[in-house]
Amino acid sequence: MTMLSFVGMVASLVVVIFALPPGSDQGSFWAFFIGFLAAFAFSGLGNGSTFRQIPVIFRDQHMRQAEGQGPEAQSAALKQSETEAGAVTGFSSAIAAYGFFFIPAMFAAMAVTNALWIFIGFYATCLAVCWWFYARKGAEAPS
Repeated sequence: MTMLSFVGMVASLVVVIFALPPGSDQGSFWAFFIGFLAAFAFSGLGNGSTFRQIPVIFRDQHMRQAEGQGPEAQSAALKQSETEAGAVTGFSSAIAAYGFFFIPAMFAAMAVTNALWIFIGFYATCLAVCWWFYARKGAEAPS
């Protein structure tokens, strides 16, 4: 689901950019509106799938390491995975909170289309990282 959300976000923001008026008043309000609605929907999908994926990745990693070591080792691995997943989820939430500052600041500091292209670059980078670590054949932590 995370891969889908990144692709959807990039596509939605491209629609928004091309709906903006190029130096005139001839933009398309409905394409802009639907593009942003889709961007928000894909953002929510990405947020939910990311926060669901974090505990699963840690659980799988620790359970692989404890495989064949008995129930006590598996119980300890599960407890350790919950601790680490909680810490990473909290850290990820703290970093995500900066979005409420940086996004409006970017819109205020530069042209809207430039800010949107930067967002597209960011999401494309996130897509590449997600694909490399979680989706490609032979990935480190397939999901």
